[in-house]
Amino acid sequence: DSCFDSFLGLIIFINCYNVRWATRVQDVLTLSKVIALIVIIIAGLVHIGLGHTEHFENAFEGTNTEPGYIALAFYSGIFSYAGWNYLNFVTEEMKEPYRIFFVGAREGHLPSCLAMINLYRYTPESSLIFLGLLSLAYLTTVQVYTLINYTAFSEALFVMFSVSGMLWMRIKYPHLERPIKLNILVPIVFLLICGFLVFLPFYVNPWDTGMSLVLTLSGVPVYYLTVKWEKKPLLYRRIIEGITYFTQKLLVCVGQEKHE
Repeated sequence: DSCFDSFLGLIIFINCYNVRWATRVQDVLTLSKVIALIVIIIAGLVHIGLGHTEHFENAFEGTNTEPGYIALAFYSGIFSYAGWNYLNFVTEEMKEPYRIFFVGAREGHLPSCLAMINLYRYTPESSLIFLGLLSLAYLTTVQVYTLINYTAFSEALFVMFSVSGMLWMRIKYPHLERPIKLNILVPIVFLLICGFLVFLPFYVNPWDTGMSLVLTLSGVPVYYLTVKWEKKPLLYRRIIEGITYFTQKLLVCVGQEKHE
């Protein structure tokens, strides 16, 4: 665990110190992962070709075929192949490599102290440090599959809502111009699959799915109290301003200039 903590600290430091270094490290790590996967695949095929097929004998012995457990089994696969889902909100990273927490704070969805840029290194240090602290908090538990269930359930839930909204607009406003238009059976099938992943796990693992739902719904009152509610009490504003000023002095950072 200490090795992971040290490595995480090193990554945070590099991201805070120099954006270009962080980009290069990210490129190297991505290339290393791809090479490692290729080596594993080739080595596995060679191993099978040499006749070592004993692990395929009775491979599905003792398998639980209950639909709810099948849906839970998909969660780990969804987590592993969820990279496609991030393309929708990390496009800015390709042109101007800031981070998600920084963008959220810049848009008013997180405290303004997380939308600060260092005056000398031009890096979003406050948001990076906050992200690092959250990552360290995740490392305090060994229940990795529980975290994966939380993440995959929330992702499937919001994807289901998104596809439902798209279908509703397709039916309600059929004449709207659409850059991409598929046969309506495609989103319907996709919606059914999302429903399978969302509802069936409640019967076999109500604790993990229920906790994920509670954590998701807990964001609703937080949103209304901190974002939607415009006329906040003076004490609340002073506390937020005090935290922001302290962050600015500690990290020598300022807010990003807005361009029209």
